[in-house]
Amino acid sequence: MFNDTAFHAYLGVGALLLLVICLIDLKFARRVNHNLYGFFLMSGKLRLGGFIGAILAANLSLGNFLIFVASWGFAFGAAGIFWFIVNLFLNSICYIVFVPAFRNYIQNHENSGTIHEFLSTTFAPEPSQQSVAKKIRLVASATTIIGLLFAIVFEIHLAAALIGPLLNINIALLFSVLTVFICIYSAAG
Repeated sequence: MFNDTAFHAYLGVGALLLLVICLIDLKFARRVNHNLYGFFLMSGKLRLGGFIGAILAANLSLGNFLIFVASWGFAFGAAGIFWFIVNLFLNSICYIVFVPAFRNYIQNHENSGTIHEFLSTTFAPEPSQQSVAKKIRLVASATTIIGLLFAIVFEIHLAAALIGPLLNINIALLFSVLTVFICIYSAAG
């Protein structure tokens, strides 16, 4: 096994390598996408396959999946794993049922619509239901923001809790540094 100095050196080199890769990727991405609309929606050129790939990459990474299954299994035993599998199955069914309508919506709005707008126009399509449509968009947006906020806080906390003791750094300080770095990197596109 490694001694502490060698381990810290390998971890530092790995982190530096990851940083260099991210900065190179950022440089190439900024050539194509000069603003956040271009970054997140590919300037209206995002196709359904790319959208699905981005969603899967962002939300169903192997690491997250394994951590959540292990956490639920540890906390709730076999019942936790069972309900996790039921959740995946129901998500798949909903995806199969709703993706055709969403595909048409995205393609008819030149890839500039959002899932929140899709929900509001689906459940409140009449002009007289404008206030209901606005409430649907606000509730859907708030739900997305809160859910993603919890997910990113959990992921950053997990990274800080795992890396902090290895580097002998205060977990709260590492959490703050990682948060600032992620915000700056995301805002840079």
